[in-house]
Amino acid sequence: MNILVVYSDNLETRFIEYVEKILGRYYIDRFTCRVSDITMVYPKYRGSIDYIFVIGGDGDVLRTLVHIDDGKPVATFYIYSRGFLTRYSLEHLIEVLNSLIKGSYKLDVRNRIYAYNDETKFKPALNDIVILSREPGTLVRYKLVIQGDYIWRDISDGVIISTPTGSTAYSLSAGGPIILRCEAYSIVPINPLDPTHKPIVTELNSKIVLDDIEKGRNIVVIDGCIRESINSSYICIEKYSSPIPFIDIVLEEVDRDIDERLRMRGRTVIDRDVADLPPSAKLVYKILEYEGSLTFNELYYKTMLPKRTLNHALSILLDRGLIGRRRFLRDMRKSIYYIIR
Repeated sequence: MNILVVYSDNLETRFIEYVEKILGRYYIDRFTCRVSDITMVYPKYRGSIDYIFVIGGDGDVLRTLVHIDDGKPVATFYIYSRGFLTRYSLEHLIEVLNSLIKGSYKLDVRNRIYAYNDETKFKPALNDIVILSREPGTLVRYKLVIQGDYIWRDISDGVIISTPTGSTAYSLSAGGPIILRCEAYSIVPINPLDPTHKPIVTELNSKIVLDDIEKGRNIVVIDGCIRESINSSYICIEKYSSPIPFIDIVLEEVDRDIDERLRMRGRTVIDRDVADLPPSAKLVYKILEYEGSLTFNELYYKTMLPKRTLNHALSILLDRGLIGRRRFLRDMRKSIYYIIR
């Protein structure tokens, strides 16, 4: 059994040493890397890898899997805070290993989508593909076509195309539906000028086209971690050929926790005292909810807010007790921000 273990870039050394100790005890051959090195390590060893373990937050899982294109089984572990994609606590590592050795596990197969045009084939997305304007504060103009049928022309802040896995993430925050256990995905306009343009759910085998977009003025964001320019007047989105099979073992504690998180995510943001936050604080909160724990510089990159505005938003969230902050032990000058659940 060969396992690729991918650690969060921010993961403290003591957790890495713990994982290495347990894997060594089982005499398991392994390759290890940080999330930021996955593009160099995975192509080199892909033929020898049987399983992938990702240890970190939801954002680390997405930043890893966006570069995995051949459907290796994946187990995900969290350290501090649970996510929708991090299924097991690191305390469950031994139980997961025992299940793999015995073959007593199932695979929870999650479909992905990808975008392409005449210029580029983009990386696959497990959660969502978002079309935004290159310049913050400007609008996206497009024509929506599904399976060859014209749907509408719209002007909006952007468009989210979400898988069932991603339907509880950014899509839900923008007013999209939660999609459970069905072969479908959603198309969610972000703040459309026409209020009659509501989210659409369509079958996963549908071909979605955003046509008549302004060439070179928009970007595609894949799972919140890859941003690329759209150098064409259209972009297509379809089901990706290689889904991600998540390793699923029977743990009552884990299953109960997932059900509770679904109920929590389905509640209105008023329950979390978020409704009356300034827009900048809402954005930061949603990014942390979506991505998992992040440093200040990572938040600055992802939100594109001015540093002064970002600092103010973080102060509000900390004062309200909605997020927490801890020191990064590898560099005490840095802090990591996370959602308090």
